[in-house]
Amino acid sequence: MIKQFLTLIFFVLVVFIAKSQSFSDESLVVIRIGNGEEILTSKSTPVFIDEFSLEGKLIRSIALPTSAQGKNRALTLSGNQMDEGYAGLSPNKDCLILVGYDTSLGIDSVLKTPSSKVPRTIALISEDGKINTENAITDAFGRVQVRSATIKDNQIWVTGGGYGIRTLQVGASKSDPVTTVTGRVLSIFNDQLYSSSIAPDIRMGQVGNGLPLSETDLNNMPGLPKDGSPWQFYFMDLNEEVKGLDVLYVADNIKGLCKYSLIDGVWVSNGSLGSGFFGLTAKKTNEGILLFATQSTSLSDTRLVSILDSSGYKGTLKGQVKVLVKGKSNTSFRGVTFSPTKSF
Repeated sequence: MIKQFLTLIFFVLVVFIAKSQSFSDESLVVIRIGNGEEILTSKSTPVFIDEFSLEGKLIRSIALPTSAQGKNRALTLSGNQMDEGYAGLSPNKDCLILVGYDTSLGIDSVLKTPSSKVPRTIALISEDGKINTENAITDAFGRVQVRSATIKDNQIWVTGGGYGIRTLQVGASKSDPVTTVTGRVLSIFNDQLYSSSIAPDIRMGQVGNGLPLSETDLNNMPGLPKDGSPWQFYFMDLNEEVKGLDVLYVADNIKGLCKYSLIDGVWVSNGSLGSGFFGLTAKKTNEGILLFATQSTSLSDTRLVSILDSSGYKGTLKGQVKVLVKGKSNTSFRGVTFSPTKSF
């Protein structure tokens, strides 16, 4: 009993410290499923935000609530579903967003629960490390996976199995349809909403024009393949002669880490490397594009890796996969992004 009490006090203290501590400048955030104590199954499982330096040193871990804490809801995820756990970073870099299930641990086949009874929690994590899980969706993503979300200002876009892409404002519980086509991972670049997908004939799509609030189309971008299994992605602007975004990196667990360049309005392949990639983010450096990805050979064998691509616009993707962190047994890394911080 004394041991359990001390463990509880330690957990509360860690959570309190984590919530009150700002993220480090230019650090990475990896979504981790599981605490290592139980085999990952379809049951609702604890979720952690692991903050790492760019060299892979663990800075801290923040536990998402597994039960109601004041106005904050629980946020758990399936233990064995690679479709879940992809955090988004707002365009101005000051807010991290993640979606999950408002239920306690150990619920069998949690993704099959109705959202009217188990709302789909939306977590907003600010640059100072504060976690807000007051928001949730009750009218969509019931009995299916809730996969990812992105946010700009007060507007949220969410996607998951069978419900397409939907949008709602912070504080709302009802959502509006944006597409009937289901996405995988959502992200905003240059005020345009994009989504990866495995819908028929769509793998990487532009969602309407700009940041749509009503029903529109999700169309495969010109030149991009219509096969494979894409997840997180990242756009770059590397050529001053090409207007806007001109290089695209895609994490694909079948095709590998793929690179494309925009030439005369069409995305042209610049090759790929490796396999088993899921999460992806990137930054421009003096040496080239430094990519950070999560990679997996199986559910419980995941790692955080980096790749330096110095080939530039239209150049064939180059670089060695460098393992920064190996995930522990009975845990699974999912999405990766940079931490929220105004001094990014």
